[in-house]
Amino acid sequence: MRSTTIYSTFYFIYSSIISADLKTETVCQVNEFKADCLEDETIIIKKALWGRMKKGHCIERTLGWVNCSSNIIDYLDKKCSGKKRCSFLVPNEDLDNIDPCNSIDLKNYLEVEYVCIKERKLPCRISRRLSSSAPSAVLFPNTSCSSQIQAKEGQRIRVKIYGISVPYDVSLDIWEAGRSVKKFEFRNNKVTRYSYESESSRLNISLTNFHTHRFDEERIFVTYDYIGCPHLYFAEKNIQVKILHDSVTAEITCRADGHIYKHTCVGHKWIGPTVNCNPTSPKNNADGASQLSMPHGISMALTVIIALAIAFLLPALVLLLLRRRLAKKKKKSRRIPTEDIYDKYNNVAVLGTRKCCKFENENEDIPPDILGDGQTNLSLIKPYRNASAVYYSQVPNYDRSLYFTNHN
Repeated sequence: MRSTTIYSTFYFIYSSIISADLKTETVCQVNEFKADCLEDETIIIKKALWGRMKKGHCIERTLGWVNCSSNIIDYLDKKCSGKKRCSFLVPNEDLDNIDPCNSIDLKNYLEVEYVCIKERKLPCRISRRLSSSAPSAVLFPNTSCSSQIQAKEGQRIRVKIYGISVPYDVSLDIWEAGRSVKKFEFRNNKVTRYSYESESSRLNISLTNFHTHRFDEERIFVTYDYIGCPHLYFAEKNIQVKILHDSVTAEITCRADGHIYKHTCVGHKWIGPTVNCNPTSPKNNADGASQLSMPHGISMALTVIIALAIAFLLPALVLLLLRRRLAKKKKKSRRIPTEDIYDKYNNVAVLGTRKCCKFENENEDIPPDILGDGQTNLSLIKPYRNASAVYYSQVPNYDRSLYFTNHN
């Protein structure tokens, strides 16, 4: 049978799924499901569940029936994928016939995840290279056209293929390293889904045997993203890089001294300490910490000791300062006044800043007739043996260490 080539009638649309935002819709019964994309975008259903998945907005009481659902992605693909807009009432006749929880009297709800893939129609060229920086679309006018997807060296490519309403037999071939590694077929107006993960960082995709004329409805979408991190390259020649078998760990070795750094692939980036193979600079260990730093256990113990010391020594220091302050206050209250006190009768200083003299006999009693008002704390002593004095204690418990100033 001779194949017929019809120009500009079949769209083979590529899109980088990295740039597509995932949208989630949860639709309770007697509500409408609605998926809308822009004019230059197309709906691709990623997930569709019908049932009683969890308690929430749509299910306020479980009634013993929860965590049960049916995967209806094929139904949603046929109804919505490949279109710009899609809407229907929940439940409809088709969903009413699906009973995931074997409880026909209980209400189910719909949970859908989808993306809007941006289309960009491009003229077909042999071995066109598709960029990861923006979504792209390629128009295939003949069977000799193919396109190439190129990741960075060290990465692999994940491809997902969606055939939308393709009425005739169409085959899609994936090539790696010059040989065909996978072939997918589309027919009978079905929504068909395939996936493939490459072994290398480059692959080619081509279509053959297509005979369609309703290009507004018929589509084959190829979405792609990248797996893993690119190879690590260093300008220095004294650095060796080894990717371990888990494909997410890299060992970077300094040839000069054998020091090893470990990096981990997170998403599409390598995460790890700064590599420094200069022998005059301090090295970082595999965990990114300086070799001069102390072990974690010792540093933790020192931290605890310092915290305890602060907790106990600080209150003790405050208490000591308070006690010293009180002691100074008491001492100050007992101190001799710095200003002279004058005898109002003789106009001589009877108390000053120093001791001037004492009784000749320490045991001698003061004659009562020389005491003034002995009932007060500050008693004025009349002239006695050419001296005046101030007596601090109440009589008779007076202090024999009295302060005198000689009469002149």
